[in-house]
Amino acid sequence: MDPFQARLDFLRFLKKMSHYQATQKDACAFAICHRVHCEDLFSCINESLEEAKVIHRLNYLNLYDYMTEASLWKKFTGYTDLIRQNLAGIVANIVPEGAEGRLNIANTRKVLSIWREKGYHPDAVIDAAEQVLREREQSSPPVTATTFRKEEILKRMEYDREQHKRIREHMWLRPPPQQGINSEFEEAWANISENDEINYDELMTDNYRYIPSYPWHEMLEEAQYALQLDSDTPETL
Repeated sequence: MDPFQARLDFLRFLKKMSHYQATQKDACAFAICHRVHCEDLFSCINESLEEAKVIHRLNYLNLYDYMTEASLWKKFTGYTDLIRQNLAGIVANIVPEGAEGRLNIANTRKVLSIWREKGYHPDAVIDAAEQVLREREQSSPPVTATTFRKEEILKRMEYDREQHKRIREHMWLRPPPQQGINSEFEEAWANISENDEINYDELMTDNYRYIPSYPWHEMLEEAQYALQLDSDTPETL
C-alpha cells in the first residue's frame, strides 16, 4: 500500500474512532500493520487530534497507549520514538486551556504515571508532559455544577467509565517477554518459597485423595524425618 492510500484508509479509522476500546484497537491494528508508513500515519493522528472535540481527545490518548504497547510486542520503535519526541505537544492538545480541557487532566495524568512506571519513556520526557498539566491547572477556570449541561455531564461519565477500563487493564497486562518463551515460568519458579512440613502434609493429603492405595504415609514420615535431621544438624562456622 502506498503512503497516500495508507493515509486515506487510516483517516477513515480515525473518523470512526469513539470512546469504545474496540474502535481504538482497530485504529491501532491498522497503524501497526502498516508501520512502514509510521511517520505519515502519526501525522494523521496529530492532525485529527487537533481537530477533534475536547471530550473526544482522550480517545487519542488511548490510541497512543495501545500503539506503544503493540510496538513493544512487535519490537518496533518508530511510533514510540515519535510519541517521545512530541509528548509535551500531544498532552497540550489533549488538555487544551479552558474548563473542558481541565476535565481531561486527571485521566491524562494517570496514563502518564503508568507510562513512567512501565518505563515507556524517560523520566525527563514524562516530567515535561506533566509540567504541561500543571500549567493547565493553573490557567484553566475551575469546573462548577453549572459549567456543563446535563447531556454533557452524562457523556463525560460514559467516557470516564471506558477510560477507567483501560487503566485497569494495565494492572494485569504482562510486558513483552524479554528472556525467551519460558520467562513467565522462570519468574514464577524463582518466587516459590522452600517447602516446609505444612507443604508436605498438604501434598500427601492431596495425593492420598487420588491414589489412596499408595503408601503415602511412609513418604510423609521419611520427609518429616529428613526435616528433623536438618533442624538438628548444627551450623558450621
